[in-house]
Amino acid sequence: MIDGEAVVSGVDVQRALKRSRALVFRRFATIVLVSLLLVVPAPLFHSGFLFPLSFLGICGLIYTFKILPRSLIWLGTCKRVLAAYPSVPRSPMAGQQRMTSSKGWKMVVLLGREGVDRSPEMAATAVLGQRREIPAEGAEAWFAGDDLFGGVILLPGTDELLLAEPREWDELAPAREAAGRARRETAKQAGLRGGRK
Repeated sequence: MIDGEAVVSGVDVQRALKRSRALVFRRFATIVLVSLLLVVPAPLFHSGFLFPLSFLGICGLIYTFKILPRSLIWLGTCKRVLAAYPSVPRSPMAGQQRMTSSKGWKMVVLLGREGVDRSPEMAATAVLGQRREIPAEGAEAWFAGDDLFGGVILLPGTDELLLAEPREWDELAPAREAAGRARRETAKQAGLRGGRK
């Protein structure tokens, strides 16, 4: 177990969490402010020409209050994972492709070295919810979690957090069942999907 507020193995977990939290609130505060500036003029000046801007502003507010709770939930999951698992170097990280899901876009990545500590294909989501470039071959990465259950990828330098879980989730179900009670309990403590049984 590790303290999610500590500097772990050269990765400043506290800084990464604080940065991500600050960016979430800054991003959505900006969207709300801009949306309100678009909404207010039409009713204030009783101008029909401004109603299209009001419509855009309302859409922005709806988007904000739809996405913000999800980002906060993802941040909460990251905090639990980083408190339950040590962060270990899993370079190189290689991005394979992008994919979409009901929860937005994801990218498929591989962690570690072939024949040494290579992970299964992981579907990773940026905690801030934004689209990002697929990592270059050999990118540096740290991982807190369990390859069978998922975890958090930390990208040094940017302090970016990616939530990841095995892409072929159902195919690894027998391996998770055989992983042992201790691993499942740790995954449950971390709030990972495979530990919630």
